[in-house]
Amino acid sequence: MVSTPYLYAEEVLANGRGLLVPFGQSDAMAVATLRFLSDTAFQVETRRKAYQYAKPMFWSNVGREYLEFFEQVASENETTRQPPYRKAVPVQSNRRIPSQLVPGAR
Repeated sequence: MVSTPYLYAEEVLANGRGLLVPFGQSDAMAVATLRFLSDTAFQVETRRKAYQYAKPMFWSNVGREYLEFFEQVASENETTRQPPYRKAVPVQSNRRIPSQLVPGAR
């Protein structure tokens, strides 16, 4: 891969995973591209390094990590969470409810 050196490209293409060329220099872009097309050993090694770097970012791996994380959160929540309600406890009272508050009472 060949790119200009914006922040993300600098990170992704570091350590031999690609080539960076200066902004606005089409000649440098052409030279870098031709190197990939003409140097098979360089192309193979760069691809290998880029693949190894990107492998954890494949959707199947990212999805698996999210699933494991959600399962962990859910299981921790089940063991530490208090129920969202309280059990009703009958209250003993000798007070009488005034008849005007109870519908149909006299």
